Amino acid sequence: MFNLECQWDRSNKLSSSVSEHILRVRINPDTATTTAEGLPLRIAIALDTSSSMNGDKLAKAQEACIAIVNNLRPIDRLSLASYNTNVITLVNNSNNKTETTQAINNLTATGVTRTDLALNWFREVLPPEKGVARVGILITDGNATDAKGMMLDDPSSIVLQGQEISQNGIVIDTVGLGDASNFNTAFLTDLCAKGKGTFIYADNLANFQSLLTTRLSSFQTVALEGAKLKLNPKNQVKLKGFYCLRPDFLSLEEVLKNELLLGTIHTNCFTDILISVEVPPADFGNSNGEKEVLEIDLITAENNSIIKQITTLNYTGSYKEIQQINEDVDQDLLRWKLKIYSTELTKTVDPNKTGELLINMQVNATKIGEKELAKTVASTLDNLQKKGQLTPHQTTSLLRDTRQIN
Repeated sequence: MFNLECQWDRSNKLSSSVSEHILRVRINPDTATTTAEGLPLRIAIALDTSSSMNGDKLAKAQEACIAIVNNLRPIDRLSLASYNTNVITLVNNSNNKTETTQAINNLTATGVTRTDLALNWFREVLPPEKGVARVGILITDGNATDAKGMMLDDPSSIVLQGQEISQNGIVIDTVGLGDASNFNTAFLTDLCAKGKGTFIYADNLANFQSLLTTRLSSFQTVALEGAKLKLNPKNQVKLKGFYCLRPDFLSLEEVLKNELLLGTIHTNCFTDILISVEVPPADFGNSNGEKEVLEIDLITAENNSIIKQITTLNYTGSYKEIQQINEDVDQDLLRWKLKIYSTELTKTVDPNKTGELLINMQVNATKIGEKELAKTVASTLDNLQKKGQLTPHQTTSLLRDTRQIN
């Protein structure tokens, strides 16, 4: 069903020193054995219908949700709820287009934004089900509040909710609708990161329908849900970090020691994982030659192994040999760092830190050939120097732009 392609940033290391290397693990769908149609989809949409959504935002959100309904396959099922002070389930596990469209058209906006209740609703309407992909999409135009309508200064408990839900096999996407000054981009980004999903910035309401249906199409190509990568270091090698670069950018975490939850694997695109490892010197008297570094095991949610592969590095005493860089992997590392910088940009108000991040972004964008992005970052840096701070829209737009780079 899949095959693994492993490439190092450098295929050689000095035998006498400790060094850090980047391994790119590419999970490729085998087109000969993988069908084009993905798993049945169970998708739950929680739509913010608090009072701030009244007007064009609600109308465009309704249009986008109806487009989702019209693009469901016969094997897919949709659950839809409006959430404000309470959560109201409109449809549950349905493919009835007429019923769902009518329920969407009847929505009105009132109350506050209880994001915590919306996440609990995901858990209720997306129970474990073998052989299906489960996705929750949270759409909001504002900040999470408590029961009294007070904005949460610290929404970290909701982020933990998302992490727990994700560990049960549900992917969580978040959508920031309208101007980013009205919602907390850092919170929505953290929430979808823990939920193994994607943050969508829909500041242009006219494009929202297209953004949402494109995301639906992606979920309809899921071939494997709840996938995990098990890593077994060899010869005293140490794991330093893990990152998913494609198709969605994610900072991966261990659910068990040396075991990473990847989430969904698709039928129509590869999944790229970057793994940072620290490789020790060779043992005395055994300095040169190929040595095993890492055993990699791709496993399903049911802990069934699909592929197992062992990667090696060549220990050498030649400084010239270790300078041979894999440009493809090196460029991917720059892309990953660029995405990290833009994420940090949404979390700082320190002008000095902001400036430093923008400079790093400009350098990396230039190195990977993203000239237009580099120009945008340079213009943003100029704006920072003139005004002393950036708007939430500026930082969120850069976050979106860097996430779109593959």
